Amino acid sequence: MKMKIILENWNKFLLKENNNDLNPKIKEIFYKLEDYIKKQRILKNDNNIFVEIEYKEINKSDENNLCYIAFKSNILKGKIVFEKLNVYSKEGYGNGCYMIGETYEVVPRGFGPLLYELILEKVGEKNNYLTCDRYEVSTDAQRVWNIYNQRPDIEKMQLDILDKNILKDWPSKNFKQITPDFEDDDIDQSMAIFDVQSKNNNMNNLDWTNSAFSKAYKKNNQSLTNLIKSSEFIKFSYQEIEEENEKLFYNSYKKII
Repeated sequence: MKMKIILENWNKFLLKENNNDLNPKIKEIFYKLEDYIKKQRILKNDNNIFVEIEYKEINKSDENNLCYIAFKSNILKGKIVFEKLNVYSKEGYGNGCYMIGETYEVVPRGFGPLLYELILEKVGEKNNYLTCDRYEVSTDAQRVWNIYNQRPDIEKMQLDILDKNILKDWPSKNFKQITPDFEDDDIDQSMAIFDVQSKNNNMNNLDWTNSAFSKAYKKNNQSLTNLIKSSEFIKFSYQEIEEENEKLFYNSYKKII
């Protein structure tokens, strides 16, 4: 029994020490969360307090998988809902990447980037990418995407623009597709166009590909997931649910506000 405990502690030590691939800012937020939990334990005189991060994904037959990730705790709230795009998605296929949907404010503030980072790691594990909501991105989320666009440890994939954006939404701008003979990478670029419009005085020379919102992103390592495995204060649970059991998914989804 003692040997088992020693091995478990040693494994946690190794996970904690070998996280040099983790972005320094994300690492800082992680340790702030641990400190916050420690203070809550002291304040409430309860050493059993911890934060669970719950990630669930339902595998749909049409590949339009629905997912959520959430802080599941009395001391920390927040949830992000996202989905895997398919050929029927109104936003476009976007090479079948995952797209952020509804977001529920993280309270207390400041820990939301941990949820985004874990999504990037899980979709990256599937050799896939994550992109932002195509129509609305909060100010806090905009900062996250702009940072992703600059981080060297994040892989970027440029997505193309929908015909609808060119012909119907902005016909006077003469936008061009990057790959006109290839439709799979097409996605609604409304947010990217609004973004470059807000930063450019020349409305006739807008390059929507300069926007962080025009791309999709992934991580090729599990550095945050591994760091969480070393923590006694934060737990991470991941579950894939088959379509025939989707009631289980929605029951747990509704319980987390």
